[in-house]
Amino acid sequence: MSRGRALPSGREIEYDDRHGTYAVEWGDDEIDSIPYAIVELVAALEDRQPTEVVPLGEYVDTDALERLFEPSARNGHPVGTVKFEYAGYTVTVHDGRITASPISTIE
Repeated sequence: MSRGRALPSGREIEYDDRHGTYAVEWGDDEIDSIPYAIVELVAALEDRQPTEVVPLGEYVDTDALERLFEPSARNGHPVGTVKFEYAGYTVTVHDGRITASPISTIE
């Protein structure tokens, strides 16, 4: 896993060349919402500003995504997994880690 550039939020993008995925950490103490963290990551991978990519709400219910990753009563940290396609990437959110991998188009 190699470290890449930092996002405006201060998160650092990591690249896993073995799996071809990009990742950022996200915690319940973050100022930004988890939907924003996803948009920020994908925008950076596309060399765009977050306002220049398609709204995440066109792909997933962002309110439900927020509720899903609210801190759990058990340990105070977000838990769970969700996976979906967004703007040409497969995005996975799992226990505070957001990964994105380009969707391959095999013809």
